[in-house]
Amino acid sequence: MVQQTKDEAREETLRRWHALSPDDRQSLEQAEFFAAALAGELDFRTMGNSRKIILGWLVRDLAGLPPWGNVPPESVTTAMRQAATDMADHDPPANENAEPQEDDADDSDEDHEARRRAAE
Repeated sequence: MVQQTKDEAREETLRRWHALSPDDRQSLEQAEFFAAALAGELDFRTMGNSRKIILGWLVRDLAGLPPWGNVPPESVTTAMRQAATDMADHDPPANENAEPQEDDADDSDEDHEARRRAAE
């Protein structure tokens, strides 16, 4: 058996995975079984467990993600944007040693604006 590069092994894994019928590649359990079977057949250099590496490629494929790269899920991206917006909307406390005050969740925008003006 000729040792492949990791990229060649990934391409071969995904080629064989896509050669299966769509019904045979729907679940994580099917991916785990396929990764375990394929780990003994592919010879590629890795510092990790080859079965887990192969399973990672298959899970990314099941999720519709590209085979490599850091692509956060949309929910994470949206949450990060919302957190950044929320941080920009809050005024820092007048005294840096002061504890931030908790806003009531029922407050309207007018109540929030009135408290902000009163604090000035």
